[in-house]
Amino acid sequence: MVRRAWMLLLIACGPDASNVTYLRASGDHCPVGGCGADAGSADAAPVPIPNEPLEKWDTTNAGPLTGIFAVETTISARAVVLVVLHQLFRLRIVQTGAHLHQKTTLCAFQFPDVKDVAKLTIPPKLQDLLASKATEVDGNFLGNANVVGAAYTPPPFLLVAGAKLANEATDALPTSTDLTNAIDEDNDGHPGVTLLGNVLGCTAEEQLYVALRTSGALAGTVQ
Repeated sequence: MVRRAWMLLLIACGPDASNVTYLRASGDHCPVGGCGADAGSADAAPVPIPNEPLEKWDTTNAGPLTGIFAVETTISARAVVLVVLHQLFRLRIVQTGAHLHQKTTLCAFQFPDVKDVAKLTIPPKLQDLLASKATEVDGNFLGNANVVGAAYTPPPFLLVAGAKLANEATDALPTSTDLTNAIDEDNDGHPGVTLLGNVLGCTAEEQLYVALRTSGALAGTVQ
């Protein structure tokens, strides 16, 4: 895992990183064999999230993996045409030996823009809601206390918006014909959460009332 100079994400969702010394300079982060494209200004515009204070966690004897990291996930799917979804996460870690205290926060959620067909965007109310949700865990998620070369295997994270589910991982999300589990979580007077869409055949921007569920698992080797 490498701390990158992704100032766009770190300023938009978390403490000001302007005084943080980066472990490696931009361009010196890829493993042998290369790596994929990184998040940047071409992928996502700044999102209107207020600067958050650093969590007041105990950092006594904290190890070198302690800090704030930016994580991008890229999801490819085919809906007639190939579409790509980007998610940007703020990852706060306090490391002591093999033990990690970790919080994962979704900072930006960029839907694919299918040229000349549909473009979905997230309004500020929904963006604020997503940024307020986080998964916080505590445990021995490093393979060993030496850090470098250790396997990093925290438990999966899960985020649900616009629905109240007894089992968030497996229960069915609300639909247009069954709003039983829908909640107006962005407080705009409509069920679920609201997306904005410019869709082929519509003369004005449309509102879509949906429920969202995203989950994932981070894994890697500390270098």
